Amino acid sequence: MFGYLDLDYFVGRFYQCWWNVLYIVVYIGCLFYIARKKDKVMLQIFVGMFLAALTTIFNPLIMEPLLDKIGWKDRYIRFYWILPVGFLCSFFAAKLIAEQKKGAERNILLLFLTCFIFLCGGSMSELSADDNIYKVDNSVVAVAEMIENNTDKENPVILCDAEMYYWIRQYDPKLVIPVTNKIMDLYQFQSPDKIDLAEEKKSWKNAVSMFMHGVEIDVDIANKIFEDKEIDFVVCNKEYYSDFYLNYLNLSYVDSVDGYELYRCISN
Repeated sequence: MFGYLDLDYFVGRFYQCWWNVLYIVVYIGCLFYIARKKDKVMLQIFVGMFLAALTTIFNPLIMEPLLDKIGWKDRYIRFYWILPVGFLCSFFAAKLIAEQKKGAERNILLLFLTCFIFLCGGSMSELSADDNIYKVDNSVVAVAEMIENNTDKENPVILCDAEMYYWIRQYDPKLVIPVTNKIMDLYQFQSPDKIDLAEEKKSWKNAVSMFMHGVEIDVDIANKIFEDKEIDFVVCNKEYYSDFYLNYLNLSYVDSVDGYELYRCISN
């Protein structure tokens, strides 16, 4: 009955958002506390909303076909932003501190909560400078500059790996990537060695998605994609593809940066 569900996708999105589960555990604990106190207003606002979300937007039975239809798989994690985790945890932390009558107890509790926040880690407590003013990895900026310095086209067509894909199109909208999010997500949670190579023959969409996830697809299929889609440049992750494989592709080496190599398509 549930064989069609891609549960690994939903589990992966959950851990992507809540890689440190301490916050979500405390949030659920707050919901149980509200339910036990039977405060009608708090029950309707917080517990009611959580249960409604649990049966709708966090229900794989509903969301799997809906996401396939509207093509929002890359944005699904944003639904977790609806949950007022930070607000509810902060509210009960402040309430707990205010209920302490002795100053020493308040200070100890405040120190404990501060340590808990830093123990959870993540973006809520991480103090680190961005690589640049664009708030993207330096490799993204470097690759975009390499392409710009080696083409006369206003809108060069490129292929790149899955990690680079989401960032470079935000940083430089002039770059054209002839792949949709739906195509990119076909093998999102599979390592290259676990992908069935036979799937490259299903369609060019499967083949190009496999290639962008590091699979060494058939050389003729890859070269045909480069030609048919009029690809100008291929940005290769240095962890993907052997030199032997790259030598058989219609590609010419241009330049490299940390983690990536830039190739020009000879056929174009």
